[in-house]
Order: sequence, then structure tokens, then C-alpha cells
Amino acid sequence: YQAEFNFLMNGEVEVKLHPYFLGNWHIGNFKRRDEYKEEPEKILLYVGEVKENKGFYQIQRSINMFYGKRKVFFLAVNIKKMKGNKLLYYKRLREKNKNIHFIDKFLSAFQLTDLFNKCDLVILNYNSDEYRNKTSGFLWFAIQNDTILAVPENTWMKRELVRMSLPHFIINEKNIIAHRDFVVDSEADKYSKLIFFPFWKWLESI
Repeated sequence: YQAEFNFLMNGEVEVKLHPYFLGNWHIGNFKRRDEYKEEPEKILLYVGEVKENKGFYQIQRSINMFYGKRKVFFLAVNIKKMKGNKLLYYKRLREKNKNIHFIDKFLSAFQLTDLFNKCDLVILNYNSDEYRNKTSGFLWFAIQNDTILAVPENTWMKRELVRMSLPHFIINEKNIIAHRDFVVDSEADKYSKLIFFPFWKWLESI
């Protein structure tokens, strides 16, 4: 988008890359987990507003993809406005899956950060057609906390993970298609540092 905007402006206006701004504005938010504890893997199935294009009706399939005896699932949605088929589907999920921790409320930015930090894997099973060029704030939450992601092929999310050389799963509606490991890449490291540059310093620079 940055390159396209510069092209449209004939290079007359320079727009600096917009960094991540959901965390502390005065410090860089990019971090790595030093170690992983030997305990059940925690997987975040879904978080945020209930939307079909964000994979709400794919939750059971996501469970089936990553199911295992030593896996614990989390699902965080605000059910106050949920009704009709969405509420029915949600109730069926609760009845069928006893290994899901349901968080039925709105979460603040601090609570979201804590949840993402707790989980080892975050599934963003979004509609690949609609999210081919749409962005996701939850992707940055996950990367901020060094959480592995599972995303569809041919999406902005997958392109960003590749651009940062971060480990991730590529999925479709039913299956895990591939897994990419972390790759040491100087350009990817440079891009990551730009994305997680302290936001306040960025504001002062423009």
C-alpha cells in the first residue's frame, strides 16, 4: 500500500511505513519468548466480533484440524448481541467440546495481550477472498507475543508472515496445507523492526 500510494503521488509525497500502535506507544513491542514450558499446547480458535467472514462457522473444523489430547482451546467472543443461527452454533460448540475455555465477554487491549501471550497458536481462519488484501489487527497481537499463526493461503496475513520470515501454518477450510518454519533473514528482520518501531517516536518523526 505504501508503494502504491507513493506511485499515485508521483513520488512527491513520502509516506513512512505505519508501525503497530496497539501496545505501549513509547517502547518497541516486538519480542521473542525465551522458552516454552512443557505443558498442554494452548490454541486460540477465535477472538473478537462474531462474523462469518472471520471464520466463526469454521470453528469446529479448526478444532478438528489441530485436535490432540494435550491441547487446550480458547474461544473469546462477546455473546451479548449474539442471536439466531450464530447463538445456536455457539451453544452447540459448548455442548460438544469440553476442552474449550469459553470467554463470553468484551476484552480490553490489556486482556487481549494477556490472552495472546498465554496461547501458543492463534487460528485466523478468515475468508481468503475477502481478506486477500484486508488487514488484521489480531495478526499483530499474535506476532507481538511471539505466537505462531494459522492463516489461509492467498491472504494479506500470509504475505506478512512470509515477509517477516515467521513460522506459521497455512490452512484451508478443512485441512492444514503446509507449515513454514522460522527463517533467518536480514530484510525480514529490518521490516519487523519498522513495524514494531515505538509509535510515539514515529509520530514525532512525521
